[in-house]
Amino acid sequence: AAVSVMVDGSKARSPYREANRPYSRLETMHHKVLRWARNSGLGAPMIFQSDDIVIGDIGNKTLVLINSKKNPTAEEYEHVLTTYRRLGSELANYRCLAITDGAGPTLQQRQQLQREFGKTIANIKTAVVSDAITVRFVVSSAALFIKTIKAFDVKEFSAGLDFLGIGESDHAAVNAQLGEIPKGKFETLDAALSR
Repeated sequence: AAVSVMVDGSKARSPYREANRPYSRLETMHHKVLRWARNSGLGAPMIFQSDDIVIGDIGNKTLVLINSKKNPTAEEYEHVLTTYRRLGSELANYRCLAITDGAGPTLQQRQQLQREFGKTIANIKTAVVSDAITVRFVVSSAALFIKTIKAFDVKEFSAGLDFLGIGESDHAAVNAQLGEIPKGKFETLDAALSR
């Protein structure tokens, strides 16, 4: 079984670690991403990354969720929920930048999110950036009832950051942090950063 070793040489500890159980492939990847974030000089680390989803805290109480065209698995989505749980009462003070190639949480995952976090999650200001018309339609429909969410085309990426209250002077810093994610994994992210 692979065991992640931290920069200081100590073994990485996982919140999911049980006695005498090897790290799962996703837990090992989680530790590698945290080391990569620390070593790359990012102010705040990417929390989790797989082939189809990235969860990160890019500083200034801003979470970023990036999806491919594939919905997150239950195991991947558990990392989202764990991130929210760790933030606890601070979650209400965060904002969220969601960038998707077309996928997102399933109905069951959204219901679980609603059960656990209810009004708190509905009050988090969220900008959803996507080239997928269906995503923007669904988000725009939800925005009729939830005023804290808004959809943006990839060409409107800067407007999405403005909606979140991220000043124009901070756009370059956000782009630099997002630019640390390897190119070619997420089409919408690549398109947003190339503008």
